[in-house]
Amino acid sequence: MLDNTDNYDEEVAPLFKLLRTPAFRFIVVSFNHYDLLKQLESDLRQNFPDQPFQKIDVSAADYRQISDAYQALGRGFLWLENFDDALEEERDSHGVEYYAMAADNERRRGITAGLNLRRDKLAQSPIALFVFIPAASHERLGRLMMDKMPDLWSFRSLIIDLRKHIEKREIEAELRQISISTLGGSTAKEKSNELERLLKQLERTDSKETSFLLTLYPQIVQLQSDLGLYKEAIATLESWERLLSEEEKFNVLKQKGDLYRDSGNLSSALNTYENINKIFEEKIKSSPTLEFVHDLAVSYERLGDTHSALGDLQKAMEFFEKYNELTKELYEANPQNVSFKNSLAISYSKLGDTHRALGDLQKALEFYQERSRLGKELYEANPQNVSFKNGLAISYSTLGDTHRALGDLQKAVEFFAKYNELTKELYEANPQNVSFKNSLAISYSKLGDTHRALGDLQKALEFYQERSRLGKELYEANPQNVSFKNGLAIAYSKLGETHSALGNLQKALEFFEKDAQLSKELYDDYPQNVSFKNGLAVSYSKLGMCNLVLNNANTALDNFISSFNLLLELFQQFPQNVSYTANYAEALSVIYSMNLLIGKSINQKNIDTAIEIFEELFEKTLINIYKRKLDICVQMKQANTDYKKLIIEISSF
Repeated sequence: MLDNTDNYDEEVAPLFKLLRTPAFRFIVVSFNHYDLLKQLESDLRQNFPDQPFQKIDVSAADYRQISDAYQALGRGFLWLENFDDALEEERDSHGVEYYAMAADNERRRGITAGLNLRRDKLAQSPIALFVFIPAASHERLGRLMMDKMPDLWSFRSLIIDLRKHIEKREIEAELRQISISTLGGSTAKEKSNELERLLKQLERTDSKETSFLLTLYPQIVQLQSDLGLYKEAIATLESWERLLSEEEKFNVLKQKGDLYRDSGNLSSALNTYENINKIFEEKIKSSPTLEFVHDLAVSYERLGDTHSALGDLQKAMEFFEKYNELTKELYEANPQNVSFKNSLAISYSKLGDTHRALGDLQKALEFYQERSRLGKELYEANPQNVSFKNGLAISYSTLGDTHRALGDLQKAVEFFAKYNELTKELYEANPQNVSFKNSLAISYSKLGDTHRALGDLQKALEFYQERSRLGKELYEANPQNVSFKNGLAIAYSKLGETHSALGNLQKALEFFEKDAQLSKELYDDYPQNVSFKNGLAVSYSKLGMCNLVLNNANTALDNFISSFNLLLELFQQFPQNVSYTANYAEALSVIYSMNLLIGKSINQKNIDTAIEIFEELFEKTLINIYKRKLDICVQMKQANTDYKKLIIEISSF
């Protein structure tokens, strides 16, 4: 994996020196962030104001257009964007070039062959020919360029690799929530009472009353799950499982794996999903029915999800690729089955998510675009199906997320605006549907996130205020709905972050306090819910950071200690969870530095443990963010250090 450390200045220095002498130059630029291209274009125009400058999008051009532009330019800079499109020809999953692909592939071959054959002619003009390829595919595309354009490649003047640090940690997501059913009531007390009633009924039911037991067990499992009683729910599932034939056990086993996963017990979840996988791999050998293939595909999806949560993204990728392969087979064999088509769309999302987590944002974008294409086809063929319309909206949201991560914020705004438009239509057509109202609220949040990244904090604030308004309406109309309560807490957190960035720290503190209050109520009501426990830890951390900036150091330390205690419990309970491990290590370093900041005694073991954890995480995952945190921890051990600055820095990504 490429190192994401910023290197712009050192890479462009030899380029600018080279360009001072007018001559033909063939320059290959690898980049990992679109901001780098904007900066390079700006610097070239500023440093060489007399040189003509022209850009061509290779994905939308043919060789004749490029050649004509080159001849017309005469001198200066010709900038070939998206050159990777010309290097990679399109085929289906079996390597077949269908008729619809042939013309585009011929266009691509025309570009590479034409540029290669006219190398000597190109070299007669004092033009700097720039081609751009994504850093994540640098080596592979470089080899393709050598194979397809060997003569022009031999004329290359310079290869530069522009890198900018890409934050792996997104702006606080709207995913700090968990689904709670309406079974038994909307409050924890009501659900507890209903659970108690059903358990008493279960005790009075004869073991021979199988049919009645099969109606009791699903309700009991759901209520235990809602209340965070995961061990009890799993025990109930095992009793339920004993009443079923081998053919009927799949859904119960899947629920058991899901419960292990939701509770944070990822090892047990993995074992359960592996057992399911073995069952259906064996079944398919003797009876490859559509139902068994579908169930096997689901097991691959679950295995991918679990390996992803465990931090083993390469293993997750293997299973998501198998999931994609099977869903593609199901859909191609049954093209009228919209369920299979929808599953295929979801599989592209999973592949996109994993490539994104691995830092290959360009590859992620390809899969998200495929998911969006299928989603659009499903919706346009079934315009009255609100589920497909909602799925398309979500795909636009994901495309927006990816373009934002790539630094193409204007493109991100476009997709988030489409997401906002569709969710608004869904809500206005179904005003009683609280799910659509909630999606609309989330769309405002994403628009706020992107405008904040663009530096337009006032615009971001407007969107966050709209998100908060809808969130408050949802919560006040449904005060026992924990998902809406959690969403409102997140909305307050984002308002706090934005007011903090605008310098309105007292206002920020108010919103962080509201976030912490709601998060504490959620955790107090559902103490076994690991999502709410983690959410409360995050809210205390943000509250501590705000107090630290306001110079309320003692209060900040109290906040950080409250956060640390929760993170310690999560780490001890789920030591294999990469996210909890990293958060725990960060909290250790913050407590260590806070004590030094206010002159309290320190435990040297805290910072040493944090360093050890970040070293192990970086070695295991090669994710650069852990290396950055490791470097900050090392600085924290040094004497006469600005601890306040380092605390803010380690918590800022």
